[in-house]
Amino acid sequence: MFGDRRRDPLAFFTKLARDYGDVSCVALFNFRTLFINHPDDIEDVLVNKARKFEKGRVMKANMRLFGEGLLTSEGDFWLRQRRLAQPAFQSARIAAYGATMVEYAEGAMRGWKSGKCATSTKT
Repeated sequence: MFGDRRRDPLAFFTKLARDYGDVSCVALFNFRTLFINHPDDIEDVLVNKARKFEKGRVMKANMRLFGEGLLTSEGDFWLRQRRLAQPAFQSARIAAYGATMVEYAEGAMRGWKSGKCATSTKT
């Protein structure tokens, strides 16, 4: 089952949810890892009851690699960072990001020639 996770992670997590339900526990790299599948439960953990949960040992150990950001921080520091980042994820901004991505993709396509690699993605 572990090999399947690397080869096809989506299939692995889909099978995990199908076989074991919305909450399951798997040992990965000698760590017990809890997987939550149902959107309501995920919202409870990440939003509604976030202060009742703390990051696991793996996240705390990776603080040196990732720094003290949204992924690794907790408590008031996490909340402050989340509030600072939140405007970037408003619906209007996400739509604008999509338009920007389309603009860059179209610019890249204009530089394509049949059978050759594009050398620049600038518009």
